[in-house]
Amino acid sequence: MNTGFLKIWLDGFISHLVNKSKSMIPGFSRDDLILAIYPVPPTEEQARIVAKVDELMALCDTLEQQQQQRRQLQKRLTPVHPASRRHRHQLRRTPNHLDSPRRQLWTVV
Repeated sequence: MNTGFLKIWLDGFISHLVNKSKSMIPGFSRDDLILAIYPVPPTEEQARIVAKVDELMALCDTLEQQQQQRRQLQKRLTPVHPASRRHRHQLRRTPNHLDSPRRQLWTVV
């Protein structure tokens, strides 16, 4: 059995049990878990699943990094009014106030 597949499967299975146990009364017994049938795909398919999950996780990591970079860029390009540091909820910005940073953002992107 592919250990990467086993980890992915167990993570999903445990999440499923946790979600289901919150709605079931009284829950799962030890025998329910031991005697259940767990289908296992062939070894080649397990390897393919692990490779696909790794690929998707790498994509998620890349997207997260891009989001962080965009947030940092937005913070640098958005002017901060001195009063906003103390009273953000009282500060009202007009659309004209944001025109300049928006133009800067589009020229950078």
